Amino acid sequence: MDAHGLLFELSKELNIILDAKYSHIAIGLAFNKQQVKIVEMYFKRSICINQLSGTSDEGVEVQGQLIPNEEKKYDMGLYAVRIASVKNLKKDLVLTGPVGIKFDASTQKFTVTFPGPLDVFYSDDEKIMEFYMRKTPPAIPYGESTDERINVAHLTLGARMPMVLYPDPRIVLEDQIDKEKEEKAKHEKELQAQEVKLLEEAEKAARQQEMLKKMNQIKTEDKDDSDSAGGSSVVSKKSKKKSSSRADLKSKGGVSEKSKGGRDSSSEGRSMSKDPKSKRSDSDGEEEESESDLGESRSEGPKHEDTIEEPADLPSPDEMKKELITAIQEAIRERDQLKSKNHDLQKEIITMDSTYEQYDKQPDVSMNEHKYLNTLANVHQVRFNLKETQLRYNKMATELQAKLNEKQAKCDEIQKQFKDLKRSVAENSCFSRTGNKIKPDVINEWEQREANKDSEVHHFRFQNIALRNRLANKEKILKKKEQLADGLHLIDFEQLKIENQTLNEKIEERNEELHKLQKKITIAVITLTHTREKLNKSNKLSDEENLVKSQLSKKKKELNEAKAFREK
Repeated sequence: MDAHGLLFELSKELNIILDAKYSHIAIGLAFNKQQVKIVEMYFKRSICINQLSGTSDEGVEVQGQLIPNEEKKYDMGLYAVRIASVKNLKKDLVLTGPVGIKFDASTQKFTVTFPGPLDVFYSDDEKIMEFYMRKTPPAIPYGESTDERINVAHLTLGARMPMVLYPDPRIVLEDQIDKEKEEKAKHEKELQAQEVKLLEEAEKAARQQEMLKKMNQIKTEDKDDSDSAGGSSVVSKKSKKKSSSRADLKSKGGVSEKSKGGRDSSSEGRSMSKDPKSKRSDSDGEEEESESDLGESRSEGPKHEDTIEEPADLPSPDEMKKELITAIQEAIRERDQLKSKNHDLQKEIITMDSTYEQYDKQPDVSMNEHKYLNTLANVHQVRFNLKETQLRYNKMATELQAKLNEKQAKCDEIQKQFKDLKRSVAENSCFSRTGNKIKPDVINEWEQREANKDSEVHHFRFQNIALRNRLANKEKILKKKEQLADGLHLIDFEQLKIENQTLNEKIEERNEELHKLQKKITIAVITLTHTREKLNKSNKLSDEENLVKSQLSKKKKELNEAKAFREK
């Protein structure tokens, strides 16, 4: 039984696991010959990661879901996701904000996409993916591009998970080479097996031809003997054969030693002549058939002598089959009886329980118990499958790691030998002009320079592998795009192309008309602006004119008053 399943058997542990205030659980198991210890960790998170997968363009896609709080409300939202190195967590290798997050408000599920290609996985340091949350409200603008710079220091870390590139391109290339070698060796073995089979068939055909020749020779000898002998001798031979055959039939029901002792001299001579042939027939099946046919043509007595009686203690196949069927039926019947007895006993336990009335009042309890047992069985099955998968992949990873370590050790050894050889050659060398040997400092400087160049070559080799993989993926995508859809032919594709071209021409015409209308609108706006300016200017002039007229009327009035005063 799975040891983790014991947690579901204890009511206290089950209540803790099913408590709404915990969203995640971590279980550890350790044991020895004396004891078993289980460590449990319960905690609450606002996010759950469901799937992490790669994309066709060598990117990363993450799918997950937000988890409500104890009040069943969503007070946190996913705001940013980043990929960083374990050695330097302050530096963001890849960072995406609300622009790269697709969020479904109805199901509270999200999808984060890092477009490829991502070259960050081809370095030796470990990578992690971090999910940062922010309180809501205000609402997070998912899928909208903004100029805001994301600073994870002001956000809350919701989850963190390691990232491992699998499979490593170095192991892929080595496995491909090993696979080619295995296929080549397999092909060579198949060719060798075919050659051996052809040789065996040729030997078999040769043996068959030899046996046919011998049979024809024996037949011709028998025919010559029968032609040379007289009628009386033939009758005597037939009577001897009949008597010998009857004696064999009688002695067959008794002991085999008596049947051997009761043979006549003629049957003994023929059986002795047949012994070497019977030895050859044990080594070859077809020779045995030919020899049996030959024995039947010559005499009936030896045929009965060569047959082996089956032991009377062993039953026939039909009897064995019947016995097995009856045993299986009895086992099925016994299982049904035990099952019905178990059901009756469970009923008695329920009736004897003091809380039986509560079961009558709550009919859903049995249903809930049934659902709980089914869920428990499913959990056990899933854990068993997960354990098998983990064991299989751990075994695969161990084999690959062992293979990698072996090849790495071999590579290091060869590299060290080559380096020692170069150093010994350099130490024994001297300058052609002066005849002085090369100084150790110069040799060390050369070795340091060579190590730097080797590291650069190593880095560029990784980049080359990544670019080759990217090129292969791009070629696959291009081939998929070149393929026509189901039910389409080349003529249909050409027709669609023509229709697309005509629609593009119509779009261009509409764009030209739109451009002309925009020009007209611009001219109209400019004219309207000039008109407004003129109107404003004319209004100002009219105001000034009215002011001047009012002043003129006042002056005239004053002049009239002055004239009237003078006349008085």
